[in-house]
Amino acid sequence: MLEIFINEKYKSEKFYVIDYLFSEFLDYKHNINIHKEKNYKIKFRDKEINMPDIFLDSLDSDNYFDKNNIPEKISFLHHPLTFEDDLPVFFGNPEIYFSEKMIRTSFDIIGTIFFFLSLYHEEVHPEYTDEHGRFDENKSFLIKNKLNLRPVVNEYIELLEAMLKEFKYDEPRAKRHLRVFLTHDVDFLLKYNNVFKFLYSASGDILKRRSFKKLQKTCTEYKNYLLKRVKDPYDTYDYLMDVAETKGLKCRFYFMSCKRAFMDCKYSVQSLRLMRITNNILRRGHHIGVHPSYNAAFNEKKFLEEVAAFKDLHVDLKEMRMHYLRFKNPVTWDYMNKSRLLYDSSVAYSNNIGFRAGICSTYNVFRFDTRTPMFIRERPLSIMDKALKNLTDNREEAIEISKTVIDTIKKYNGDFVILWHNSNLNINGWENWHEVYEQIVDYL
Repeated sequence: MLEIFINEKYKSEKFYVIDYLFSEFLDYKHNINIHKEKNYKIKFRDKEINMPDIFLDSLDSDNYFDKNNIPEKISFLHHPLTFEDDLPVFFGNPEIYFSEKMIRTSFDIIGTIFFFLSLYHEEVHPEYTDEHGRFDENKSFLIKNKLNLRPVVNEYIELLEAMLKEFKYDEPRAKRHLRVFLTHDVDFLLKYNNVFKFLYSASGDILKRRSFKKLQKTCTEYKNYLLKRVKDPYDTYDYLMDVAETKGLKCRFYFMSCKRAFMDCKYSVQSLRLMRITNNILRRGHHIGVHPSYNAAFNEKKFLEEVAAFKDLHVDLKEMRMHYLRFKNPVTWDYMNKSRLLYDSSVAYSNNIGFRAGICSTYNVFRFDTRTPMFIRERPLSIMDKALKNLTDNREEAIEISKTVIDTIKKYNGDFVILWHNSNLNINGWENWHEVYEQIVDYL
């Protein structure tokens, strides 16, 4: 049994981190005790791990979100106990001291984990918003420091366990293994719902893509679709399930249910075509989630109506991702609670890849208004098709980048969550990118 000692200041934040680390992630039996020292202690038998309380102790109750709490510089620890050669240190100095009965770090492990999991590093800058009202990821602390491909929270957890093992703490940790979530946001149910959609695509080839070759392809594609020689280009549901099943995996399709509006869906939740598609997905044993609309992001009434519309079809909804990744703490998660949704996968980069919350494992979110954890579970999305293509148009490079991310997640037995839209497979601008997706899944 571990005896963990913390200072009472911001104990709710500390309980949140410790509960995740020791109750869920490691599953080590422990007690939490309050002491007056400004440090954290983990004791068992006559051994002790001692870590400073730096980040949370620096917070001011009158100015909780203080920009001065963002680290100005990052140092790196090089030590045999670290999982990587260079563990980034954000609060404190990159030093570990050993004695016969004590390991003492000069850097804050608990505070650092809270800093990332809670997205404090974003919340402290509410002025950093992009044209969609999201946090501007170009200002992201992790991206600016080129650490977005490092699951630093996982790295810190592994260091913590390594220190315990150094003292021969032999309680078996929770068994974890790579989990894969193949997710697909259905922004467009079909490409050619009607002739106007064809004309829209054709005009895009001329005015936007300025390609007569692409226009020819669109016209041929539409003709063959009308003659029922081929499926609609966005009707890739069976294909995606086939690819998943070759690896014994399941797909998760997130559908929209809003009324047709600017930036939002172009199909009806009550259409017979949608019902046929969803019934087929469920019949094959795959999963359905909801994709709340652009305009529902900060509109509770609209959000609840959209989720209810899908539940009216007797679909057992448990998970979601916001359209355009528009979310706000705690607004979005409050909506989820009221809709009885359990899993979200919106904490991700829209134009980059990697680990926005510094972790590649599912975790409970933390709300800042009441400073308490929620039962909402966040599955960290690490690769989105559009972001991957934004990084490189070269398909081989895209595959290698994806493999690097997968290797990292495998190393930490984390959760690999990928988003590939049903509409981004071998269409104009995405020629042969279905091969990229297939090779990513095959590598898992």
